Amino acid sequence: GRFTYVPSLTREHRGDWSGERGRLEVRMLNQDGFSWEGAHAFTCGPQLFMDGIKALLAARGLEGKPRYHEERFL
Repeated sequence: GRFTYVPSLTREHRGDWSGERGRLEVRMLNQDGFSWEGAHAFTCGPQLFMDGIKALLAARGLEGKPRYHEERFL
């Protein structure tokens, strides 16, 4: 398998960051030949983030075990 890590800053930053900014979007995942077929997602975050990402991934068929894994925190 292939692992793709896409970091994105959601807060103000200092320095010369040239990577992604903002919350995770499908556009970010569709880069570099990403394939939804057979993909797995491991997500972790606060309630608002998790609700959004879960809906985003489910709309693309990535939901439920064994492909979707989550850990929530308050």
